[in-house]
Amino acid sequence: MEEPLSYEEINSLVYLHATLLETLGLYPSIPRTVRCAISDDILPDRTYVTAGTDIILSMYSVGRMKSVWGEDCLEFKPERWLSGDGTRIERPEDGYNYAAFIGGSRTFGIGICWSN
Repeated sequence: MEEPLSYEEINSLVYLHATLLETLGLYPSIPRTVRCAISDDILPDRTYVTAGTDIILSMYSVGRMKSVWGEDCLEFKPERWLSGDGTRIERPEDGYNYAAFIGGSRTFGIGICWSN
């Protein structure tokens, strides 16, 4: 290549973006992390947690949950990230189901902007 790709050209590489998302879903860069409750709290599943409790989050496991990703959760399938017509990436309904970067503004970016 004589010239680097333009922003528009990179942003049009939708299948590449889906492949990166699928790869990081099955093989997250941070497979697990530990958090410590700084005060008493209740988790979304209504589990009571006392202050000082360590909580281990396994992103590796979340990427393989049938309840989240379906029966084909162990298959490498970038298509699960594509819109019906294959022209854009579609986010999961709950952004914290995809925890390759744990959460926050970098959760889905991976250096390529969303097409929708």
